[in-house]
Amino acid sequence: MKQVYQTLLIENRKSDFIITKDILQDINVGFELHRVADYNKGLEAFTSGKYDLCLLDYHLSDEFSSIKFLEDSAAKFSMTPVVVLTLEGDRDVDLQVMSAGAADYIVKGQINAPLLERTVRYAIERKRNQQQLMDLQDELTMALREIRENQKALIEVENLKSVRELAGAAAHEFSQPLQCLTNYISLIREGLPAEKYLDKMEKSIQRIAGLTDNLRDITGLKKRAYVDTHIIDLKASTGIKELSRVLVVDDEPEIVETLSDMLEIKGIETDGVTDGFQALELLQQNRYSLIISDVSMPKISGPDFFKRVREAGISTPFIFITGYEVSNDVHEVVESADALINKPIAFDALFRQLEELELTA
Repeated sequence: MKQVYQTLLIENRKSDFIITKDILQDINVGFELHRVADYNKGLEAFTSGKYDLCLLDYHLSDEFSSIKFLEDSAAKFSMTPVVVLTLEGDRDVDLQVMSAGAADYIVKGQINAPLLERTVRYAIERKRNQQQLMDLQDELTMALREIRENQKALIEVENLKSVRELAGAAAHEFSQPLQCLTNYISLIREGLPAEKYLDKMEKSIQRIAGLTDNLRDITGLKKRAYVDTHIIDLKASTGIKELSRVLVVDDEPEIVETLSDMLEIKGIETDGVTDGFQALELLQQNRYSLIISDVSMPKISGPDFFKRVREAGISTPFIFITGYEVSNDVHEVVESADALINKPIAFDALFRQLEELELTA
């Protein structure tokens, strides 16, 4: 049976409507086209959630632009893909509509059946993948809540030091792949190609599955429950004020990579290394406006790295990150840094912390 897509066309020119309708009829996939010429009615129709696809004229009117429509309709977060129909190819226009939430764009004079079919199919597939990523993030959030609650339950067991140590170790082991997965999803939502991270995401999920199997008996010590947590939120706008170059230090290469990618998306130049000795060498060669370091690392721990930095007379703002409970023997050192952020890192919390340190606008 031929699949039929409910398609909303927001177009004020009847001639363009007829052309588009004729082209859609030549496509193997079925489209039931509903045309709206008025901006407000188009906005109402789009937000109703009735449509599988929206074709949007770039020049709606002198008063209303397609950019305004995309922003007013929150198209970036809608599961209905929007393909913008432009009059001529213009890189600035292309970037504007894609940044505002369009799934793709087509130049009207170049529209033909194969091009339109391919564009529509890719737009729908991208939105479907986005929904799957959002579902995965929800599952990861629930898993992290369960892990944190189990950690609390284990720590509360009296006179079982080994259990408390195991709880901290488990939280640390889980936080690393969860941090990576959270970062990958955030980077994809920021517009980076999903293909770059799919294999890495699968490896992180396999790592979590293996850890879960090993801890299954332990987590049965107490009834499962959930506590509130935060996952990376990239929807909030963050302005960078004074940060020019950041040094990221973590023994997990994936965390170094994704933290660096996210900072660079915000316009911050970043150097990333996987141990403190490499970081000390970079500090001798470069000036940094911020250092972000893991607490628990081999070769040289985060607190020892921090002490060497300060002993070298480097007063650069220093933020610790950790997926482990800070032990008493290093607690004082960690406290003397500018901030401590727990993994998985919520990027809104990270940039709020930078703002409090007067490093961001």
